[in-house]
Amino acid sequence: ARLFKDRGGMEALELLEEAGLKGTRVGGAELSDQHPNFVIAHPGCTSDDVLRLMDLARTQVRERTGVELEPELEIW
Repeated sequence: ARLFKDRGGMEALELLEEAGLKGTRVGGAELSDQHPNFVIAHPGCTSDDVLRLMDLARTQVRERTGVELEPELEIW
């Protein structure tokens, strides 16, 4: 599943790439090198790892591009 929705005519993929986030890893969760809007769950990955990675990605994209990413995933 995709992590973030496309925003304002820009693909989340492009925003993540522009922010230099390909391959970024938090614990066992990693943004794919090939398509950083998808997460790779390595052995031992926890839901907390994924949520922290998403938070890091949103912060970096906002700081570097001025765009606020919205999660595609429903988190409850």
